[in-house]
Amino acid sequence: MRRPEWVLLVAALAAAIVGSAFLLAARGGAGPSAMSRGPAGLLAARLVLEESGAEVALLDREARGLAADTVLLTAFPWRRGAWDFEARAAREHLNRGGALVLAYSPGPAAQSAEAALLAELGVRTRRVRGEPPLAPLAWRSFVDAEWRVASPGSATGRSTRLRVPHWLPAPPSGSEVLLVGPEATAVAFAFRRGRGTVVVVPAELLSNCRLTESGSVDLLETLRSSLHASWCFDEFHHGLVGTAAVSSARLGPGLGLLAGQLGLLYALAVVVLSRRFGPPWRERTVAAGSPAGFLRGLGVLHDRLGHHADAARLMRSRASELSPRLDFAGRAAEAGTKVDGRALVALGRELAALQSERRVEP
Repeated sequence: MRRPEWVLLVAALAAAIVGSAFLLAARGGAGPSAMSRGPAGLLAARLVLEESGAEVALLDREARGLAADTVLLTAFPWRRGAWDFEARAAREHLNRGGALVLAYSPGPAAQSAEAALLAELGVRTRRVRGEPPLAPLAWRSFVDAEWRVASPGSATGRSTRLRVPHWLPAPPSGSEVLLVGPEATAVAFAFRRGRGTVVVVPAELLSNCRLTESGSVDLLETLRSSLHASWCFDEFHHGLVGTAAVSSARLGPGLGLLAGQLGLLYALAVVVLSRRFGPPWRERTVAAGSPAGFLRGLGVLHDRLGHHADAARLMRSRASELSPRLDFAGRAAEAGTKVDGRALVALGRELAALQSERRVEP
């Protein structure tokens, strides 16, 4: 490979590495977690609440047994527990007079746990947008479209931006609308449930990338001043697990299925290894013996195949080549006669005798 080709190859690899780093950095980190510094994280909201004098804690277990004067903030989408969610903990917390801030996800559809929790609270959902277009430029415009949302009837102009949602929760009757979008569409609202208060807001408005806008800061300050002073961020469903939660965790059906599959694989391996691979293999007998035995076996083979006449002619030819002065004229006439084993042996003895006589001549 020539030098310019090496330079191009190294440059392409470097560009791929840098591009991958930018793509990884552009991702939302750990999602709407109070420990995430990414654009979708809630670390800025947590720090603002702490600076405002609120007591903030990170929940590393299921939300059971929380104090009545606690605000439980759970933000979607969850990273774990989205398929086996139980709404009993949220009901118990609200019945004790606690507050629940549900920050719903901006995705194309609600998670299973998110939909179950909204249904438990009596909140219906509705579609706001259709399917995205297939044309690249139109799709880009569809994805980047934003709403300007603000408090209903606000004359101060303090608003914030929000990506146009694919779906929205519909406020139940008697709810207080906190933020509205175009055509007075309710985006954030609060209502009473049991003895507690439920606040439904977009998780994006509380994220790090939106708290630089005045409308998002006003929303967070409204929640802080109107709810309890003790806040608890649900980090258990974003991957933060304490030792108590680990020790008390139930073994779900996944572990049983995994154990069953491993047992089945072990049984199949035992069955396969217990059977013979193909037909039985017989070891071939090692051929060994003396030259005399080999020659005797070769002679038996020629005798069985009837090579006597050919052997007689070849014997005379070799004898004539070795002893040209010997007279084989009389024996050559016998080459056409029928030769069997006895005749071949007699011919060999005769030729041997003639050669012996030739050696003892003076």
